[in-house]
Amino acid sequence: MDINDVIRDVVPGRSFVDIGGLWGTVNERVSVAVNGGASEVTMFDHAPVESELWSLFHQRCVEQGAAGYRAIHGDLDKDEQTAQLGTVDVVHCSGVLYHVPNPLLTIERLARLTGRWLLLGTCTLPERIENADGALDLSQGRVVFAPALNAADRAVLSAYYNERGIQLLGINSPHAFTWGAPGAWDYSPWWWHWSVETVARMVELNGFTVRQTFENWAGLSHYLICERN
Repeated sequence: MDINDVIRDVVPGRSFVDIGGLWGTVNERVSVAVNGGASEVTMFDHAPVESELWSLFHQRCVEQGAAGYRAIHGDLDKDEQTAQLGTVDVVHCSGVLYHVPNPLLTIERLARLTGRWLLLGTCTLPERIENADGALDLSQGRVVFAPALNAADRAVLSAYYNERGIQLLGINSPHAFTWGAPGAWDYSPWWWHWSVETVARMVELNGFTVRQTFENWAGLSHYLICERN
């Protein structure tokens, strides 16, 4: 299954917002929603207005034949900025949740925006990881907060990502990194690591039924297709 197919299925005649969709440019879903017949489409991202990511996004929309969308610079965790969105029928948010300071608060804010469908993508881990360095259990709602990892669990997680060719700041990257440096929250690292089962429960606590989950990015992430109760 592909998230673009889900979007095309649910957006005709409905409003749509892509939250945090600028990173990577080609992962934006605005053009999919516009071309899928959505009634109103918005890109909402915290990237500075002068960032090249915005110009790359607009260029891609031109290439995809998508026009008439709104583009809003804003922070999901700031009420005065999300107020610009109102209630949106279909909310898409991927690649954000594991970077934020308070994921439960972020899900709550997504829930406030969502009229019917929340399409939530997040990196995930299996409920149990075993390799030559040991084992890591993420069943029963266990969550890894990366700065709190001990050396043994960090080794297990590092081996897991090394096997998949992924380098993460503060986990297995060769680049020096200090958790909790003074200043604004650093959205670069993967602060949180969890199973899809745990994220599904977090979403359900905010008034949704998870209709479906499916793997993405060769099993490194999942999409949760969530409908408001």
